[in-house]
Amino acid sequence: MKDIREYNYLYVNGDSYTFGLDLEIHLKDRWSKILSEKLNCIEINESINGGSNDRMIRKFFEWTLKNKNKLKDTFVILGWTVPYRYEIFYEGKWTPRKVGDYYEDVLTRVGEIECDYFHDEVLKRKFIEQIILVQNFLKLKNINYTFFVVVDDGVCTEIEYLKKYPYVDFDRFMDISFDEFSGNVWGKRHPNIKDHFEWSNKLYGKIR
Repeated sequence: MKDIREYNYLYVNGDSYTFGLDLEIHLKDRWSKILSEKLNCIEINESINGGSNDRMIRKFFEWTLKNKNKLKDTFVILGWTVPYRYEIFYEGKWTPRKVGDYYEDVLTRVGEIECDYFHDEVLKRKFIEQIILVQNFLKLKNINYTFFVVVDDGVCTEIEYLKKYPYVDFDRFMDISFDEFSGNVWGKRHPNIKDHFEWSNKLYGKIR
């Protein structure tokens, strides 16, 4: 892998923690922008508020297909969110969903089947499989990367479990969730300017 200072692009994706929700100027103050300036490269941030891992993976692969000429000059950072968010293809477009919500535009109420199809063990397995899928693609294409977990929920996104899973390259993972790093309790607030700045420093220390 080349020196981190030799990359021209920083590609990031995730949910509101990577988008910079609740920052006064999210395009300027979010961690990815701060980090891109440290690396003297162009920030490419495709995250959205409430984004799912399904969406993040889909958008990431779409970006790689459209930007094959940039891959060798791109460093990738993905912020993995809670797996109870997902998306479906409905009426010609990708539509966000969340386990437990009721949607009148689908025939089956998600809540009626979530105990089976969306059981914690199913979501945990899906989460691991998604990580391995993207991790192996990046290695195959010789793309340098770092992953982090947005929130360690103690079940599906438990960092200690990821460390023990044999196919997950935990050397490429941050050893703490962004939520815990910011001193937050999940759902209470989003990281502030100081949190984003310090997270960019921690990421910089990891990838150097």
